[in-house]
Amino acid sequence: MSDSNSETGNSSMSDDESGASLTSETGPKSKTDLVVEALEYMDRKYMFSSEREADADKHLTIDDMGEKLKRLDELETSLLPSMKELIDQLLVALDIKGSSDYPGPQPDLDLTLEILSKLDKNLKRTVSSGVFLALESPLPDEDHDHHLKKAKIFRCTHLLSEIECLVVDEIYDLLVCCMSVVQWCESLSDCSDEALLQSEVLLSRREALMSATQCQHEIDRLIKFSQKSDLAILQVTWLPPADLLDKVLVNFTNLTNPRFERNAWIVEDQNQEREAPREEIVQVAKSTIPIIKLARILLGKLSQLSRKEVPFTLHSAIDSKSVDQLTSAQHSIAVQLDRIGFTFLKNHRTNQALEPIFDQAHAVVKKISWIVESHLVDIAFHLVPLPHLLLNGVNSPTRHFRAQFYPWKQLWDVAVSRLLDLLCSFETEH
Repeated sequence: MSDSNSETGNSSMSDDESGASLTSETGPKSKTDLVVEALEYMDRKYMFSSEREADADKHLTIDDMGEKLKRLDELETSLLPSMKELIDQLLVALDIKGSSDYPGPQPDLDLTLEILSKLDKNLKRTVSSGVFLALESPLPDEDHDHHLKKAKIFRCTHLLSEIECLVVDEIYDLLVCCMSVVQWCESLSDCSDEALLQSEVLLSRREALMSATQCQHEIDRLIKFSQKSDLAILQVTWLPPADLLDKVLVNFTNLTNPRFERNAWIVEDQNQEREAPREEIVQVAKSTIPIIKLARILLGKLSQLSRKEVPFTLHSAIDSKSVDQLTSAQHSIAVQLDRIGFTFLKNHRTNQALEPIFDQAHAVVKKISWIVESHLVDIAFHLVPLPHLLLNGVNSPTRHFRAQFYPWKQLWDVAVSRLLDLLCSFETEH
């Protein structure tokens, strides 16, 4: 390590920037101490907010958004690519990248402080840019931003969320890993038994490399995210509902399993007697599974929009409120189905009356059916055909879209009708 405990040197990161003082109560600090303190100061430093700092303006023009579009371009072409480069430089300065297993990393602490200073400035600018785009004036009205292109409020809001995930989940982890490398290298240089700490040094180095690789992968993903079309961003927002539907399907499938009593469901008292699910609930669960599968198929087909199988895309003039409605519809479908499953799981072993449970399920299924109907109408309204459809003489894209989904809609209506009939029959019995 290119530093001894007695050295202080000049740091490229100022005391104000690093949060560190060059001296302590026991005397001058080593460069190792300064690097560790700089990393500690940067860890959890960058603050995010969800509070908008201005009122929405429904009269904004694309010219009014000029400064925000410049900041967005700076993020894509300068700040985020530079962040990747600085991470590479940090690995080199800490001798993490390319160093041999023995004697291990030999960090250049002066260079490390210099790079941390640059990375700190980059992160502050990146975070402030995200906040400026999503929360500060001029703020578009979500009902009236259809003409604002990449400055639409839903795009900026999602971008800020992605920046926060990058910094909080990935960059902070990298800073902690780098801190560990520096501290273990310092311990190794002072240790009489090198073999004792060598494995820890190598482990911390590998963790830092993996963390840096993940950071750079997420930076690339963030750059691509900011360049996505409105439809592509909408499809990203449909990923969590898709994951939830997968889990809901597993839950319902397990509920219908004759060996259910031996499955690892959530039970508050692991010693309580596990009884088989009540037959009525099993029947309802079996009739709900087709609806869950069809909801997954619908989401899958919508995720194929703009491709050969479903050759449509969103109209470029869609506003943020409409995009949010398309997002929330899929979320609501998944959550409502999960709610039915949770109710069944909670009550299937009890002797509680089933009528309230089936009443609730009946209401939820009708609500889901209404959401799906409205969702398909909304999507058809906002879709435009890809150019080759127009060349082939398709003059009614809405009708063409509905025709593509007609077979699915028939299956959906049958599945919903059968489930509602079954629930009504149980309600009559009880």
